[in-house]
Parts: sequence; C-alpha cells; structure tokens
Amino acid sequence: MTDRDKKTIKGEIIRRIFSAITYVLVTFLIAFLIAVFQDKFGLLFLGLSALSVITGVLLFIYTSRKLRSDLKDGKVTLIRKVLKDKIYRIDYEPGSATMPVTILSFLTPSIFSRKMKQVDIYTAWTEEEKYDITKEDFDKIEIGDEILIKRAYNSDIFLGIENNYA
Repeated sequence: MTDRDKKTIKGEIIRRIFSAITYVLVTFLIAFLIAVFQDKFGLLFLGLSALSVITGVLLFIYTSRKLRSDLKDGKVTLIRKVLKDKIYRIDYEPGSATMPVTILSFLTPSIFSRKMKQVDIYTAWTEEEKYDITKEDFDKIEIGDEILIKRAYNSDIFLGIENNYA
C-alpha cells in the first residue's frame, strides 16, 4: 500500500468522524430540549449527554473498523479489467467566481473580472464500472489495455488504477 493509498483511506476515516460528530450534536440537542421541557438540567441532562457522546464514539468505531484494519494491514486487492473508454473533461467549480458586493466595490474594478476555477475531471470506464482517476493514471493507460483496479482489502474502497505490466 502506497502513501497515496493511505491518504485516501485516512480521508474516508475523517468523513466517518464527521458523521459521528453530527450524530452526537443531534442527540445532544434532543437531550437539551428534553431537559428544557422538564425544567430540570440535572441528572437527566447529564445522563442523556453522556449517552449521546458514548454512542457517537461507538458509532465511529463501528463504521471505521474496516478502514482502520486496512491501514493496519496495508493489503490491497488487484482486479484485472479491460479499459473500454477514458474521457477528459473540463468543469468549473461552482461558486468560485462570486463577487463580494460592498459599498466601495467601484474602487476595485478587478473583482468584476473574476473567472471561475477550472476543474479537470479524468474518467475511465470498464464494462462494469466508472472510475474517477488522477491525471497520472489517465496518462498511463490507453483504451483496450488490461488494467489493474486497486481496492482496499477489507473496506473495498477504490484506490486507483495501475497498468498491467505482467
């Protein structure tokens, strides 16, 4: 497993942290509302708050267990496929050219000529799936080549495409 693969898996773990934090905040809000309507902020509020934090931690541990085992083991699976098509397209980041409108904006006319940020999208297709790939992977492969789809062993997360040199 390369450093790029580990970085991809760590990014997935961070996404799982976000969902657990969202769960904790929502359940904490519910506990707060229950305590407000009971006119007591005593033992009930503390118990429900502690329960929401504990279940949030358990939720994170449960949803990220395969990802953490992938980082620990460092194993990947390689699946042979034939590349059917690859496409490069240009898109633009939504909202990247928004203009701040202030009272003194006429003094800075350069803000009116802002351009949207360009996003390069590289896509590869096999018969079964579509893969979003990097520019380096896109340049290495050609249509009709036999490629190796790299996935994490336990969590089955897509990690990249490799050319089949064998």
